[in-house]
Amino acid sequence: MKKNLFSLLSILFVAVLCVGFASCSGGDDGNQRSDIVKNLMNHKWTGSSTDYDVHSYGGSTFTQSWTVYFTSDHEGIIINNIVDRDSKYGTSKREEVTDFTYTIDGNKIRLSGNSNFVFEYHDTYMMEGQDKFSARELTSTDHAYLQEYKDSKGYAATVNNGVLATTKQIDKYQLQLDITSNLAQKYPNKTIKYIVKIETTIPKKYNLNNVSKEASFTDNNNLHVDNLYDLNPYAYNYLKSYVALKEKINSGVELTGSEQTLFSNLIKNMDLIVDYSHYQYFVEINGNRYEIPSKNL
Repeated sequence: MKKNLFSLLSILFVAVLCVGFASCSGGDDGNQRSDIVKNLMNHKWTGSSTDYDVHSYGGSTFTQSWTVYFTSDHEGIIINNIVDRDSKYGTSKREEVTDFTYTIDGNKIRLSGNSNFVFEYHDTYMMEGQDKFSARELTSTDHAYLQEYKDSKGYAATVNNGVLATTKQIDKYQLQLDITSNLAQKYPNKTIKYIVKIETTIPKKYNLNNVSKEASFTDNNNLHVDNLYDLNPYAYNYLKSYVALKEKINSGVELTGSEQTLFSNLIKNMDLIVDYSHYQYFVEINGNRYEIPSKNL
């Protein structure tokens, strides 16, 4: 009996130790993750890589320079500055900025979203394959950039949820635009600029030049444009002549032969503009542009 009691007490003692160790282990994991997150957010992480290629005419290099910011315990952004040098075609440069979410598993930091980096974390650097990302102190410029980026995301969300561009075809050659907005209430001290971008791409066989134009309106309230076609340089000139001849017809005056030919050509050209024109709508806040959701009635 004593032996059985001793065995039972031993088992209970071991069980308590196991629970204690498990609790400590869980706490250690939580503390470790917290320390990693704090270190990630207190620094920017920079790395670069260059790929070389040899062609019959010479060579090329493709360099990527990354700056990674961890902006919360699960989100961040990557800035990728790309330089593409080619001995024949010259040099091109561009910058790409992407959001990401991340998870931490031990010393592995996995990014998802537009980036699939998997970092092996060390206190002062991280490895992504053969590429090393070093920890750098955040400067006032970094803080200003991150604040601007945060504000920009806020503006984008507000525009997406609080601004709407609605177009309505009044007749064949009149397309009305109304932009309704809550931006004046949301940002009473900011100047709001609306932009209408017009792209007219007509097939070459019709012998008409293409049009790419922007019209801007500074107005903190809602915007109304009676006819979008008036903003198109081609359509504006055609419409003036079309309306004048249409009024002449409606008044009972018969068109001359040359006027009839002109009227027919105006209709053909206006039909092409209507069929091959595309409109986009933007709002500009603090110099940054955001596309406005749109719908047709």
